[in-house]
Amino acid sequence: MLASFPLVLPGIVLGTAVLIEFLHAPYIPIYGTIWIMVFAFLIRFLPYGTRFCYAGIVSVHVHLEESARTCGANTLTMLRRIVLPLTMPAVASIWVYVFLHSIRDLSLPIMLAGPQNRLIAVVILDLWYEGKVPEVGALSILLAITATLFGLAFMRLSARYGARAF
Repeated sequence: MLASFPLVLPGIVLGTAVLIEFLHAPYIPIYGTIWIMVFAFLIRFLPYGTRFCYAGIVSVHVHLEESARTCGANTLTMLRRIVLPLTMPAVASIWVYVFLHSIRDLSLPIMLAGPQNRLIAVVILDLWYEGKVPEVGALSILLAITATLFGLAFMRLSARYGARAF
C-alpha cells in the first residue's frame, strides 16, 4: 500500500517535495545532478513497477525455491539462478513501460532540471520558448521515432515470450 502512495501525488507536488528535501540535505549532494531526477522518477514510477513485477514474481512457484534450498543453494544463488531468469521478461517489460511513460513527463524534469542535467522534455520546452519551432519539430520527431522503436521492440519481445494481442 505504501508503494502505491506516489500515484496520489501530482508531478509538480512530487518535484517540489524532492527539491525541498535535497536542498536541505547537505550530506547527500545530488541537487543539480542527474541523480535527483533518477530518484524522483524512481518514486514516481514505483507503483507501476511493483504492480507489474508482482505478477512476474508470483508466477515463480514456491517449489522451485524450496528445491534450490534442498540442493544447498543460499538466498543469493537462488535469486540469481532461479528467480531472476524467470522474472526477467517482467522486469524488461517494466523498464520499457516506464521509459515510454517517463519521456512524456514534463512536471518532474521542469522542477528538478539544472544547467547540466536537462532532459529532452525540458530542452523541447526551452526551444519552444525561444521561438525555434523547426528545432522543436525535429527534436519531437526524433523523440517520437525513438519511442516508436522502443514500443515495437517491446511488442516483439512480448510476442517472443508468448504474450498474444487480443
